[in-house]
Order: sequence, then structure tokens, then C-alpha cells
Amino acid sequence: MLRGAGNLARMTFRAFLALLDHSGFEMSGYPAFMALLSRFPFLLFLTALAGFFGDEKIAEQVFAGALEFAHRKPWGHPTGVL
Repeated sequence: MLRGAGNLARMTFRAFLALLDHSGFEMSGYPAFMALLSRFPFLLFLTALAGFFGDEKIAEQVFAGALEFAHRKPWGHPTGVL
């Protein structure tokens, strides 16, 4: 029983070292960062499209709401950047 636990711990440690050796954290964080970064221009495009085809007032409300949401801390308090 203990021999199997030792092998599992050793294998986990070696996997963690390989993750560090091959820049695993950076490689996994890059797609997540790019996914978050790509949403804002797409939101601008959708807002412009809604303003072109629909009511301009609604497009302004959507954009203002998105900016308010983007500048909030995770617990809901505004940061006051803008």
C-alpha cells in the first residue's frame, strides 16, 4: 500500500517538474488571456451593428452597461478608473 502511494507521489512530483520545465503555466494561461482579451472588440462590433440596424439608444445602453461591468472588482465594488 505504501509503495503504491510513494510511486504516485513521485509520479505527481515528476509531472509537476515537467510542467515547469516546458512552461506549462504560461502555455495554459495564454489562451485564457486571449479569450478574455478578444471579447471586448467583439462587443464593440456587436454594439456598432446593433446601432446600425436597431435603435441607437439601446446600443448606447448596452455599451455603457458593458463598461460598468468591466470596471468592477470581482466582489462588485466599482474601481473608479474612469
